[in-house]
Amino acid sequence: MNSSPLLYFPRMRTFFALIIGAVLSAKPDWWDDELDTLPDILNLDKPLPLSVEPRVWNEVTLFPDATLISTELFSVRPVIPDPFLAHMSVMQSLDDLNYRNFTPKIFDMSLHEPTPLGNYSLGPLIGRTKNSVDFDIQGEPDLFIRYMHDWPRGISVHPLLRDLWYFRGAASSAVVPSVLYISPSTEFPGSRGSIKTSFSLTDAENFLARVFGASVRFAVIEKSGVRLRDFVSRQPRGRLDFWLAMQLGKSLINMLRLLHSTDIVHGNISLDTIHITPVESVGFKMLLVNFSQACHVGVFAHPVENEPIHSRSMMKNYTKSDDVFGAVQVVAQLVQDVKAYEAAPKERLLNGTLAAWIFSENIFGDSRERLPPQVRNNLDKILSLARNISNTPHYVEIYDLFHSLVQLTAQPSRKRSRHTP
Repeated sequence: MNSSPLLYFPRMRTFFALIIGAVLSAKPDWWDDELDTLPDILNLDKPLPLSVEPRVWNEVTLFPDATLISTELFSVRPVIPDPFLAHMSVMQSLDDLNYRNFTPKIFDMSLHEPTPLGNYSLGPLIGRTKNSVDFDIQGEPDLFIRYMHDWPRGISVHPLLRDLWYFRGAASSAVVPSVLYISPSTEFPGSRGSIKTSFSLTDAENFLARVFGASVRFAVIEKSGVRLRDFVSRQPRGRLDFWLAMQLGKSLINMLRLLHSTDIVHGNISLDTIHITPVESVGFKMLLVNFSQACHVGVFAHPVENEPIHSRSMMKNYTKSDDVFGAVQVVAQLVQDVKAYEAAPKERLLNGTLAAWIFSENIFGDSRERLPPQVRNNLDKILSLARNISNTPHYVEIYDLFHSLVQLTAQPSRKRSRHTP
């Protein structure tokens, strides 16, 4: 990649030298030790040092909810500390080599993208953030194309790759969107790019991303529907009927059972990472997205203790039991006012009662007290099973309890409705 011409001006060279000098003089004590591990990790002929743990400075959330997702501020870690990601990285490197003629065409005004699967023509812009730009694909109503950059880079995996590698790892579960193609990378274009790279970045951010070597990839992905949060907000009362929430809970538990059979843990089950779409004659189809906090707990797993924590209060691998508890929390949100429900954990976090609420109190809110005794008893049993610390979550028992709740609370006409998910 060519350097920016501005770097050739003496004043600019001095400016960047001062910045680099300041960073190096302020580095943490463990910096040198961490970087000493990099040569071995970069050498694919040597085994990965699994004892090396990533060090992350962040705001650690204490509640597994979309409104309190951990915000990573800065990370210094081995290139690929996760053995599953290391394995996928090798596979991706081979794909990049084979498909090097299909890098993103972002330096011209073309609205086409050649791939090994054929040429895709971009349709309307459907989404744009600081990190990604999404387009419909002409003639492919069930697919979209996403362009994503990796700035600020750090020493980590391209964010598009990390998410989609877990999609591919969980493909056999049929609860994630299909990934048809991931392109090789090309250099970040800065202000020279086309609409394909019209990220919501400032001029300064565009400049820095280009100077510091950011890259761009695209992927062709199956559409996953709308966020469950948006689906709920469109309902007349801003919540779901109780029987429908229980039906969704039943489906979620089955989805997690299938996902976990691939030894992948999602790590962030919430109203924002569950997507839903109506399907005629079936009801609804749900998919899991955003695997940015996922981990592998099978043959690729780190040799660390897999202790369910439910609260993310410790830097440990998220587990299958945490996913199940997250699903039960989502169901609890569906039968209450979502905004009020999400405000409660923040208040409890401040007054120190959050852990007790998660582990022992009623999370279904005041609506539980208005329910028949048998319904309340089943909800209590679900909470007890979801809070149970077990290497194998109680999928079948929780599924059966949700099914029983559907039968107890659905009106006869709704039980036969084709819209039941």
